[in-house]
Amino acid sequence: MDHVAESLNKSAVARAIIGLADSLDLNVVAEGIEHEEQRDSLVDLGCRLGQGFHFARPMDAERASAFLASAKTDSAVPLG
Repeated sequence: MDHVAESLNKSAVARAIIGLADSLDLNVVAEGIEHEEQRDSLVDLGCRLGQGFHFARPMDAERASAFLASAKTDSAVPLG
């Protein structure tokens, strides 16, 4: 999701993917969110789930299990 907040082309591609998924009643998970600006741009485009360093750094299985249990979600984080 590099530069999705800055690039019109990348925003158009993300918007198209999100729109297609919505029309097919599918969930979209944005992968690789590293900054708040990326998250904000994706929320503005209609994306509701994401994952990446912005939410959590890589972790071992024990920490991942505790993280997921505390979040009570799957591995994708609600964005908005």
